[in-house]
Amino acid sequence: MVVLALTTLISIQDAASDFGFRIVKGGWKYGKKVLVFHPPDSSYTVGSKKFRLYRFAIREKKLYIHPDEAASAAYWLSGKGWFYDRDRGRFFSRKPTVKRLVLKEFPDSVVLSLEGRGFQPSLIRNDTSLVSLHIRGAFYPKYSYIRGDGNILRTVEISHTSEGMVLDLRRGKGFGFFHVQETRNGLRIVLFRGLLGGVVVLDPGHGGKDPGAVANGLREKDITLSVARKVRHILEKEYGLRVVMTRDDDRFISLARRSEIAKENRTLVFVSIHCNYSRNRKARGPETYFLSTARTSHERAVELLENSVIKYEMEGRKDDIEYIVSDMLQNAFMKESQKLALSVHRHLARGRSDRGVRQAGFYVLRKIYAPSILVELGYLSNKKEARLLSSKTYQWELARRIARGISEYLQEYVRR
Repeated sequence: MVVLALTTLISIQDAASDFGFRIVKGGWKYGKKVLVFHPPDSSYTVGSKKFRLYRFAIREKKLYIHPDEAASAAYWLSGKGWFYDRDRGRFFSRKPTVKRLVLKEFPDSVVLSLEGRGFQPSLIRNDTSLVSLHIRGAFYPKYSYIRGDGNILRTVEISHTSEGMVLDLRRGKGFGFFHVQETRNGLRIVLFRGLLGGVVVLDPGHGGKDPGAVANGLREKDITLSVARKVRHILEKEYGLRVVMTRDDDRFISLARRSEIAKENRTLVFVSIHCNYSRNRKARGPETYFLSTARTSHERAVELLENSVIKYEMEGRKDDIEYIVSDMLQNAFMKESQKLALSVHRHLARGRSDRGVRQAGFYVLRKIYAPSILVELGYLSNKKEARLLSSKTYQWELARRIARGISEYLQEYVRR
């Protein structure tokens, strides 16, 4: 067995030995079938079938090819599932589990679909040039290299470990963010058109000397920070979005500064995360607000509660107060904010006591020139809900729901 480093090319003679093929002039033989390499036109043929050869070199009149391409060629010759383990640097044989891999290109996205069962995707890398996904349980021997549209996606490089497939998705200039979706038939990876370098701004409510609502041994500022961090993790790791936090620790951030953070970045959406409080200890469930005039007594009460942070800005901050209070409602973004609120709330309220999408004049949402919402996760004043909100498992569930709502809104935004 020849053991190779990942970046090493392998001679077709050594590969033939590993696969158990016979060497013939210019290629391999398995049974009665012959595979012939054609370096001058970057290809190889098996009978009447012709395949492109992307990664190869000729050294001292010998042909060397990438191990992943050698494994794919071995499949077309033998019909067996051959793979190259990039971690251990060796070939292995296994029954393929991906029945079909299809790449489809649309004006707003590129969709890579894997048909099969039991796939478990996880993110290895996500930066300005590459998204790398490890899909455990997925083994696909047919191709190791696929060209994309060049705008959203440049290339797909397929490699393997002993646990499954690795997809290296090379970003094009138009690549924005991605979403991995489980389907009835397998897995779908959607790569969306770019959002011009925009970010999602997450605003954990209150902080520092402003504890927010306090009830049943919990402080609002602690819950909001914990959930916001989880939302950030999911948006970055599972959706490939860039995220900025108005605070990432227990500090006081003025309302004016929160809006400044949104201005300093190209904000796609602004999501302020809070917990609710009521004298009615039976009150429970999530609410999602967008900026507009409060219509009901309940909306005015919540508006008053969340705007009470203004008292912590009284000392030497009169200019900030006047700056915020005097600002006009952001009518230009009201409709988009409402759409964002509906998208997030649809997931947040699923299976819970639904208090609906509402509107109010929250100071924190003013001076935000982007779709912006305020999410009330639940009531700290309700003992049962307070216990849930203190649970890390429950916080992760809330974070997943918020992240999914944000992603779905942005997907629709891209398609317009």
